[in-house]
Amino acid sequence: MVGFIACNLGLLGAHSSFDTLGMFLLLTVQAGTAILHRRRGAHGVQHPYLLGYICITFVLATIGFAANMKYTEIIWIDLRNAPGGPAALIQDELSYWINVMTVAWYV
Repeated sequence: MVGFIACNLGLLGAHSSFDTLGMFLLLTVQAGTAILHRRRGAHGVQHPYLLGYICITFVLATIGFAANMKYTEIIWIDLRNAPGGPAALIQDELSYWINVMTVAWYV
Protein backbone atom coordinates (compact mmCIF):
# COMPACT_ATOMS: atom_id res chain seq x y z
CA MET A 1 0.00 0.00 0.00
CA VAL A 2 2.79 2.44 0.90
CA GLY A 3 4.60 1.71 -2.38
CA PHE A 4 1.40 2.38 -4.32
CA ILE A 5 0.89 5.74 -2.56
CA ALA A 6 4.53 6.75 -3.04
CA CYS A 7 4.40 5.84 -6.74
CA ASN A 8 1.18 7.78 -7.30
CA LEU A 9 2.53 10.84 -5.51
CA GLY A 10 5.72 10.76 -7.55
CA LEU A 11 7.85 10.31 -4.42
CA LEU A 12 9.40 6.95 -5.22
CA GLY A 13 12.79 8.28 -6.37
CA ALA A 14 12.64 11.64 -4.63
CA HIS A 15 14.67 10.47 -1.64
CA SER A 16 17.77 9.63 -3.66
CA SER A 17 17.32 12.77 -5.76
CA PHE A 18 17.31 14.99 -2.69
CA ASP A 19 20.37 13.17 -1.36
CA THR A 20 22.18 14.15 -4.55
CA LEU A 21 21.03 17.75 -4.23
CA GLY A 22 22.21 17.79 -0.60
CA MET A 23 25.66 16.60 -1.67
CA PHE A 24 25.75 19.31 -4.32
CA LEU A 25 24.81 21.92 -1.69
CA LEU A 26 27.59 20.64 0.56
CA LEU A 27 30.15 20.92 -2.26
CA THR A 28 28.93 24.46 -3.02
CA VAL A 29 29.33 25.51 0.60
CA GLN A 30 32.79 23.94 0.75
CA ALA A 31 33.84 25.79 -2.42
CA GLY A 32 32.58 29.08 -0.97
CA THR A 33 34.38 28.43 2.31
CA ALA A 34 37.61 27.64 0.46
CA ILE A 35 37.36 30.94 -1.46
CA LEU A 36 36.62 32.94 1.70
CA HIS A 37 39.57 31.45 3.62
CA ARG A 38 41.97 31.79 0.72
CA ARG A 39 44.78 34.30 0.87
CA ARG A 40 43.99 37.62 -0.67
CA GLY A 41 45.26 38.42 -4.16
CA ALA A 42 48.10 40.77 -5.06
CA HIS A 43 45.95 43.87 -4.53
CA GLY A 44 44.24 42.68 -1.35
CA VAL A 45 41.05 41.76 -3.22
CA GLN A 46 39.36 38.53 -2.19
CA HIS A 47 37.94 37.81 -5.64
CA PRO A 48 34.21 38.34 -5.04
CA TYR A 49 33.50 37.34 -8.63
CA LEU A 50 34.44 33.76 -7.71
CA LEU A 51 31.80 33.74 -4.97
CA GLY A 52 29.31 35.12 -7.49
CA TYR A 53 30.27 32.37 -9.92
CA ILE A 54 29.72 29.73 -7.23
CA CYS A 55 26.28 31.14 -6.39
CA ILE A 56 25.19 31.44 -10.04
CA THR A 57 26.40 27.92 -10.78
CA PHE A 58 24.47 26.57 -7.80
CA VAL A 59 21.25 28.33 -8.82
CA LEU A 60 21.47 27.23 -12.47
CA ALA A 61 22.32 23.63 -11.57
CA THR A 62 19.47 23.50 -9.04
CA ILE A 63 17.00 24.70 -11.67
CA GLY A 64 18.37 22.14 -14.12
CA PHE A 65 18.15 19.43 -11.46
CA ALA A 66 14.50 20.28 -10.73
CA ALA A 67 13.62 20.37 -14.43
CA ASN A 68 15.28 16.98 -14.92
CA MET A 69 13.21 15.55 -12.06
CA LYS A 70 10.04 16.93 -13.68
CA TYR A 71 10.97 15.50 -17.09
CA THR A 72 11.63 12.11 -15.50
CA GLU A 73 8.23 12.27 -13.82
CA ILE A 74 6.59 13.13 -17.14
CA ILE A 75 8.08 10.24 -19.12
CA TRP A 76 7.89 7.51 -16.45
CA ILE A 77 4.68 8.40 -14.56
CA ASP A 78 2.45 10.88 -16.39
CA LEU A 79 2.89 9.52 -19.93
CA ARG A 80 3.57 5.86 -19.14
CA ASN A 81 0.70 4.76 -21.37
CA ALA A 82 1.74 6.87 -24.36
CA PRO A 83 2.13 5.09 -27.73
CA GLY A 84 5.51 3.38 -27.71
CA GLY A 85 5.86 3.78 -23.94
CA PRO A 86 8.74 5.51 -22.19
CA ALA A 87 11.24 4.25 -24.77
CA ALA A 88 9.55 6.31 -27.50
CA LEU A 89 9.39 9.33 -25.21
CA ILE A 90 13.10 9.06 -24.44
CA GLN A 91 13.93 8.89 -28.17
CA ASP A 92 11.83 12.02 -28.73
CA GLU A 93 13.29 13.81 -25.71
CA LEU A 94 14.06 17.18 -27.33
CA SER A 95 10.42 17.76 -28.24
CA TYR A 96 9.67 18.51 -24.57
CA TRP A 97 10.45 22.08 -23.54
CA ILE A 98 11.29 21.08 -19.97
CA ASN A 99 14.06 18.77 -21.17
CA VAL A 100 15.42 21.42 -23.55
CA MET A 101 15.52 23.82 -20.59
CA THR A 102 17.35 21.19 -18.52
CA VAL A 103 20.03 20.73 -21.16
CA ALA A 104 20.37 24.51 -21.60
CA TRP A 105 20.83 25.13 -17.87
CA TYR A 106 23.47 22.42 -17.59
CA VAL A 107 25.46 23.71 -20.56
